[in-house]
Parts: sequence; C-alpha cells; structure tokens
Amino acid sequence: MRREKFSYDPPPFGKKSWEIEVGGDEKGREKEKSRGEKLLDEQLRQTQELIKSKGISFVDEDCRLDLEEYKRGGAYTQSEIMADERRIEEYKRGHEKINERRSEKEKEQTKDGERFEKLKTIIFNKFLGENFVTVRTSMIDDIDNGIDNIIINKETNEIVGALDEVCSDGSPSKKRKKLNKKMREDEGGELKYGLKFGGNKIVPSEEIRGLPIFYLQINHKYLKYAMNELSDDINEKTEAEEKIFKRLINSMYRQSHKWKEDELINPNLQNNFSSIYKTIKKDRYLSSLLEKDN
Repeated sequence: MRREKFSYDPPPFGKKSWEIEVGGDEKGREKEKSRGEKLLDEQLRQTQELIKSKGISFVDEDCRLDLEEYKRGGAYTQSEIMADERRIEEYKRGHEKINERRSEKEKEQTKDGERFEKLKTIIFNKFLGENFVTVRTSMIDDIDNGIDNIIINKETNEIVGALDEVCSDGSPSKKRKKLNKKMREDEGGELKYGLKFGGNKIVPSEEIRGLPIFYLQINHKYLKYAMNELSDDINEKTEAEEKIFKRLINSMYRQSHKWKEDELINPNLQNNFSSIYKTIKKDRYLSSLLEKDN
C-alpha cells in the first residue's frame, strides 16, 4: 500500500489536503472499486425507501423524481412529458456514442459524476435530519437546467435550495461562470418538474424558479475513498461519512455567505441565501461542523 495526497474543494470555496491509502496493484484497486460500487448501490436502495418514508413516494431506484407520477398529476400533458422522455433517451444514446471514443480512464472519470450525485443524495438524507429530504431531480432538469438535487424542508414546506455537482481534479471555471450567470442574470435556478406540498404529503408541481444553487465539487480520488468508507446500513453513521458531510455543509455555508452579501443578485434570492446561512449557523449539530475559518 502507498499513501497519496490530494486536494478537495478547490478555490473559491477553500482548499483542503487529504491523504489516503491506495492499493499498490491494479487488482487491489479493482477490488476497492467493486466494493465501493456495491456499497453505493446498497445505500442508494435504502435511501429510496427513506425518502418515501419522508413523504415523497414518486422517486425511482436512483432516487430521481419519477416522471410517471407527473403524467398522473396534471402539471403537464402526457404528450409533453413523453417528448421529454424521448429527449432523455436521445441524450443517453448520444452520451454512449461519445463514450465509445474515450479512453478507459476518461470513461471512469465520466462515471464519477453520476457516482457523486448518488453519494451526496445518500449523505444529505442521512445527516440533515428528519425535517429535510434530498432527492435527485428529473433527468431532463439535470440536462437542461444543470440541477442535480433539491433539498426540501418539510417543517417550513419549502425547497431550501438546489445542488449542482462536479467531480474534477481541477477548478472548472466554466462551471462557476455559468453558476454566476444563473444567480445574477437568470435570478436563480429553475426546475421544470417541481414539487409542492399538498396536505400532509409532497406532490408534483409545475415549473419552479428562483432557486438558490450550491456548487459542490469533489475530486476523483476522494470520491473513491468516500465510496469505500460508506456503511452498508442507512441507519449507521460512520466517522468517514460525517467527514464527507462536513466538507459539503461547509462549502454550502461559505457559498450562502458569499451570495447573501452579493448586491448583484435578486433581493428575494439574496434573502433565500441569508435564510440558509442562518439555518446552518443556528442549528446545533450543523454549526458544530463549521470550520474555524468560516
């Protein structure tokens, strides 16, 4: 075994260094990868059941909002939803063709984006508590609007914010510029397939606009480490999992602080970021995770 050092959560949201043990041969690394995939899939399956128990029954096995429920809900016509489903299939086929021209390393790194989406869905549902639920958006919102997850506060009956992820070893400036444009020019993120509160349950809704978006990044090596440190039980919280959550919540805290002070964004959006900042600051558990330089 050898130790490798790498960085997580690059500027502008801070930079931290980590060291992990990496298998000294290809067979060992393949074994680690296989174990991590199995843990991720098992935890995601359990997370689907957890999400349903919190009031969102229409999530599929990948914890995405299921468009079948929107066909029954009347938010959009069935023909419009079916057109979006065809676009999703076309996107997947196009993605597969592009993937055929990639190296094995590039293919593996491409898969990491999907893995990180799954990982943060698991981690946020496990650590945010009973009053919050985190789901993956519909594939069409992932493609068109660049939003991977939304966090819902069941106590206040509102969507807290949206998450956009990237798994990269660098500092993708294009992604940040796109986010800045969404916040300052487009007045926040939008979802075509939204959610609303109907009585004591959460049901499909039409388009939602003006969502605060948080950009979360992880690098490839840290992702592999995180996957291999998952427990196999959604009710068991490990020290390694809490470290992952701590990194993500600190990044959200720094970003909410940045945007609440930004006078170039819509005042309503500014207030939303301010509310998130205060929620993290006032919550006993979440505030205990904040780093001293925040």
